[in-house]
Amino acid sequence: MSQFETQFGEVAIKDVTSSLDETISNEEIQTGFSTIDLNQNIDANLSQNELDLVNRDMSPDISSPSSPQKNMSANQKSQINNGYSNININLSSILPHNLANTSMMSSASEASSKFAMKTATTFETLKQWSKSAYKCTRQIVSEKLGKSSRTVDPELEAQIENLREVKRKYEYVLSLATTLATNFQNTINTQKLLGETFAEMAQKSSELIDEFSINSETQRQLVRQGELLMNGLNHFTSSLKTLCHKTMDDTLLTIRNYEASRLEYDAYRFDLEAMKSAPQNEQKLHEISNLEQEVINFREKYESLKKDVAIKIKFLNENRVKVMKKQLVLFQNAINSYFVGNYQGLKSSMKQIDESNLSANPDDGSYKFQSFLEKQ
Repeated sequence: MSQFETQFGEVAIKDVTSSLDETISNEEIQTGFSTIDLNQNIDANLSQNELDLVNRDMSPDISSPSSPQKNMSANQKSQINNGYSNININLSSILPHNLANTSMMSSASEASSKFAMKTATTFETLKQWSKSAYKCTRQIVSEKLGKSSRTVDPELEAQIENLREVKRKYEYVLSLATTLATNFQNTINTQKLLGETFAEMAQKSSELIDEFSINSETQRQLVRQGELLMNGLNHFTSSLKTLCHKTMDDTLLTIRNYEASRLEYDAYRFDLEAMKSAPQNEQKLHEISNLEQEVINFREKYESLKKDVAIKIKFLNENRVKVMKKQLVLFQNAINSYFVGNYQGLKSSMKQIDESNLSANPDDGSYKFQSFLEKQ
């Protein structure tokens, strides 16, 4: 029993015995205890140690020399003992209800278990990433220093380099076409303002009304034709953007994944070769077996991405040729019709562009032609 519990029991006994010393009658004692529920059931949640603790604290220490009960009569002591023996304490009314809620405790335990599993998974992922990053970095340095060989497919590497060169050229064409469209739009805006100014001056200058009116009408016609040509320029630049920034970028993303898988495969292959050349024991043989399985997995991933790159490059070349052939013809017809003043020819070119927009959306590159994949 703690010191606090002992002192609490002694104070309770002193309070009761001091009130008895003031000549409290037996009827008053019984009246005082009548307000206590003597029929309470002992809480089954109380342990035997807790019951012993309560009975010990509630029983008066009559044998103590300092106890004020030494002058009490035997009858009074008997009544006090009987009164205390009939008092039951139910601690469940004091304790919070949440402590008895086993379902809540089970939910908390389950949540804690899930968090621990998630943390362990994250830590394992970080560990594997750090290991792979270290090996790949070391492989890059070794390749640059000439200490390690790299897996090379000359034919595929040439196709990849050619694709990157084509992309640079097409991006340059796109930049020039965008500049042309911007400057031509400024020209159209200037022609529109000039035509409005000529029309205004024709109303204010009676001696030059015919000349101003003719020039105003000429500028209006140029604006109408220029707006048609502007639609053709916008369609041309939009098709180039789709080709450069979506179709080609998708293939280049696959190429980057292929190069990363090649680097991982070479890094683990180099480790396997170094481990096989070192002295071996039972533990080393087990590590070599595990590393061989990892090398096989990385090689399968590398070969799979290698096939994907070859297919996408071939498909991209077909797509590029089909799209650019059509767009260049429409662009040439629109430019010629505009500068020779062939308004009907320009409208015909714009009609063909509108029809191509209906058959294929330039924003997603879904042009309707049969590729080599569909032929297979």
